[in-house]
Amino acid sequence: MTTDTLETLAVGLETLAGALRQEAATRKANGSSIHEDPTSLLARASARHPMRSLGSRQRQVLVVLEEAGETGASMGAIARRDGVENSTVHIALMALKQYGIVEKDTSTSPYTYRLTRRLLGDEPANR
Repeated sequence: MTTDTLETLAVGLETLAGALRQEAATRKANGSSIHEDPTSLLARASARHPMRSLGSRQRQVLVVLEEAGETGASMGAIARRDGVENSTVHIALMALKQYGIVEKDTSTSPYTYRLTRRLLGDEPANR
């Protein structure tokens, strides 16, 4: 991956994070849950900045993790939910982790994955 590609991806992820934070703030102001209709949340954020670099499996994993909230989900739970093999979920999770979208909690057994605090708007972006 070239430096330009990484920079483009970083800008895209920051834009997506901003869109998700904006959507979360809107839902909070309206008294609705951020976990209400995660497909809509992801669709709205993606519509504001299409993430062409994310594949369909990665987007499916994001939806499951958004539904799981702060508790996250294990690789097996994600695989069962989407009806795919663990290896398929593993590949998607590793890419999302590399992009800084997902974090892995190694203190749990099995390991738990969740959306990063930065993506959810709990942590400021480093600039």
